[in-house]
Amino acid sequence: MPHPRSHRRKAAIRGAALLAVLTATGCSAFDHTSLGNVTFTTPSAAVVTIQNPLIEGCHSFGPEGARSVVNHTQADFILYQDPNCQQPPGTQTFYLATTLSDVYVPSQAPWRSFAAVGRG
Repeated sequence: MPHPRSHRRKAAIRGAALLAVLTATGCSAFDHTSLGNVTFTTPSAAVVTIQNPLIEGCHSFGPEGARSVVNHTQADFILYQDPNCQQPPGTQTFYLATTLSDVYVPSQAPWRSFAAVGRG
């Protein structure tokens, strides 16, 4: 009959290995998303929420764009008036830090896209 301590040790080793795998998987997932949400209001007053946007790439605010944006994530973003996260001559950008918002200015064109600061 096996000794009870050997079962406990094997269970502890399995548990530690499983925890290590889950931790590594979780960390790699968190590296690619900005935990939280970005909420924006369109020019027609629709409120849209994007959950856990990816850190990499350009994100669209949809065909209407955004008049106001609230950043409830753990990442900073740049807002663009261009739909492809570019800054053509004559357009503006806005640095939107984590947990802050940008409100509507009547003379301003809507934001069309956003990207994380330091994106890959």
